[in-house]
Amino acid sequence: IVAATNHAEILDHALFRRFDDVLHYELPDAEQIVALFRSRLARFVEGRIPWKSLAKAAAGLSYAEIVRAADEVLKEALIEKRKRVTAPEIRQMIDERQDVAGRMNRRP
Repeated sequence: IVAATNHAEILDHALFRRFDDVLHYELPDAEQIVALFRSRLARFVEGRIPWKSLAKAAAGLSYAEIVRAADEVLKEALIEKRKRVTAPEIRQMIDERQDVAGRMNRRP
């Protein structure tokens, strides 16, 4: 059995005793965020991309949210029949993911 949660603090501690291994995944740091964006977008970028600045803007997002931001940028480019994406477009998607993540964290 494999189980996953983003909220281990609300689970009964007895539950953890029933698993042989518990793996913890932390949010990506700036270097990991840059590597993730580059791996997804490097072939499609136009102009100089301020990767470190974008990583700072993406701080606090999970790996999945960062991948989603990158994929959304590419999807928009494809819909608009463009072969390249720009730094402002990437930043816009990061901001959107931050907004969604913020709303999810404020849920009752």
